Amino acid sequence: MGSLHKVGYTRRVFTVRAAQRNGMLWANHAIEMAYYTKDQLIFLDESAVDERSAHRKFGCAPAGNRAIEDRTLTHSKRWSALPALTPTGLRALWFFQGSFNADRFVEFIKEELLPIIGPYPGPNSIVVLDNCRSRHDPGVAELLVERAGCQIHFLPPYSPDLNPIELCFSMMKSWMKKNNEHEFAKSQPEDFIRRALDYINSQSDKLLNMFTNCG
Repeated sequence: MGSLHKVGYTRRVFTVRAAQRNGMLWANHAIEMAYYTKDQLIFLDESAVDERSAHRKFGCAPAGNRAIEDRTLTHSKRWSALPALTPTGLRALWFFQGSFNADRFVEFIKEELLPIIGPYPGPNSIVVLDNCRSRHDPGVAELLVERAGCQIHFLPPYSPDLNPIELCFSMMKSWMKKNNEHEFAKSQPEDFIRRALDYINSQSDKLLNMFTNCG
């Protein structure tokens, strides 16, 4: 390691990147995104949350001793959050117990997303999606393109790092870990998760940086 340090290399934690990612598709994505303005873009994705999302991985203990935390081991309820992210924050949030499927995704677009999007090239007119199968349901294009006049931009496969909403979810779960000792964290899990999402919306500077860092 000493010889590497001499030539400018330092020890770093690996940033994991899917080996299946197609470099050409990634480059094409970067070129296309360069033509858009931030206010045109609106990103969608969902995240699963349960009680374990608020568990801390680290704690303090005297030197030579383990950090131990007593937990009641149960099968906690699983919640799904599907927000839309714009440079001004998370909007059009859908939140419920269970998992998303194509029907629920189309229903979210119809009930929550259509009121806040507009025809291209106006604000919130380019909806950016991952390549999950539910995103290719015919009802998605029918609502976004034919009814709302938007454009759909699909991210390259295996490229969650290109979606700034993933950074929001990371921030959300970090907030939950820091605040998991509050009584409402266990007694009111839905409200607890909503507070975590509200925290994200209070970080306006970080939201803009997320858009920039994700290309």
